[in-house]
Amino acid sequence: MKFETLLFGLLSLAPMITAGPLPCVQGTLASYIALGVSGCAVGKIEFVNFSYSAKAGGGAPEITPDLIQVNPLLGVPDAASLVFSANWQAAAGQSQESLIQYTVIETSPHTSGSLTLTLGLSQAGQPGAAVVSENTSVGDNQVYLACGQNCRGKTTDTLDFTPVPGHFHVAHQVTVNSSKGNTSLAGFTTLVNLCPRCV
Repeated sequence: MKFETLLFGLLSLAPMITAGPLPCVQGTLASYIALGVSGCAVGKIEFVNFSYSAKAGGGAPEITPDLIQVNPLLGVPDAASLVFSANWQAAAGQSQESLIQYTVIETSPHTSGSLTLTLGLSQAGQPGAAVVSENTSVGDNQVYLACGQNCRGKTTDTLDFTPVPGHFHVAHQVTVNSSKGNTSLAGFTTLVNLCPRCV
């Protein structure tokens, strides 16, 4: 009787052991950090080990992880986006910085990949800047809006890479600052495409 009970218990746990991570759902960065090493998946791409740090200067409030919304989007055939949204803003003499880190896991082999970073709605004081840098173990992207006497910006940046490693680390550095006027950033999107030639 004890053997049958033990066998039934092991068999009922088997699907949970092999099921893999749960699908990523809309939530806060704090909820993504709480997933730990289990992480979550968008299609065939897994995102694990989220971490966060922030600092602010000149009296600007620090952005905490519960104030950052994360919205996952599935792409076709092997692409996944994470949209990060928050109220990053700096008045004259202020600055805010956020560092969001995580690991991307490839669950099936691919020969090439790409990362695309897109700047969300933003404005910059004069002078001021809203910058998102994406530093990864396969290469770097950067998008920004910077204003001095004139404004210049780059709203999209794409990096192609080959081969595709089994996993790679991603760090997003968000910086907003202003000397005069207000600088703000509503968010940014990162797209991981592990089959760019398939689309």
